[in-house]
Amino acid sequence: MRIYLIRHGESEANHNGIWQDGHDPLTDRGREQASFLARRVKHFPIDVVIASPFVRTRKTAEIILEYLKKPIEWRDDIVEKSTPSEIAGLPRVNPKATEILRLTIENSKNPDWRYSDEESYNEFRERARGFLRHLESRTEGHILVVSHGAYISMLLTIFIFGDDATYEQFGRTFLLFRNKNTGISVLDHDAKNGWVVRTWNDHTHLN
Repeated sequence: MRIYLIRHGESEANHNGIWQDGHDPLTDRGREQASFLARRVKHFPIDVVIASPFVRTRKTAEIILEYLKKPIEWRDDIVEKSTPSEIAGLPRVNPKATEILRLTIENSKNPDWRYSDEESYNEFRERARGFLRHLESRTEGHILVVSHGAYISMLLTIFIFGDDATYEQFGRTFLLFRNKNTGISVLDHDAKNGWVVRTWNDHTHLN
């Protein structure tokens, strides 16, 4: 099985440095990125597309499907890590947002900690682990997955450090292996070798 992991195109919140929720649309540049990506992946032997239903991932997937006439599945378990509702729509430099982020990092040794209504680290990791088990059970040969930056980094963290990967390991992976908008990461899986990362964050289609 081969998995093509794709981050959505640039969103309005990405562009403006805003904390996102599920309703942020793509920018004109994000739609252009998705179109470049679509013209590339139409040559891949994709069997099915799986996408997050958030607005930015949904639109990215819809643009891909204009070129790639394949079935699509919308899955809530591959949406981005939730953040406290208090910071949705705030600039990342907003004092309240930076204080909540500081408290999150300060409490990172407790993987069940949360500020308010967001996912805890453990909940986020378990959601990603569950999706990997789901992929391992599928029979298609080539699957394209449209998801989000932190979520894709969580999958990589689990590949590197195992099912019990810590918040610190996730944080380092997220910072060191950034995902560009519409970057493609290619993973292979088989019963003998498990998961193998073939390429990471390939975005040559944007050149």
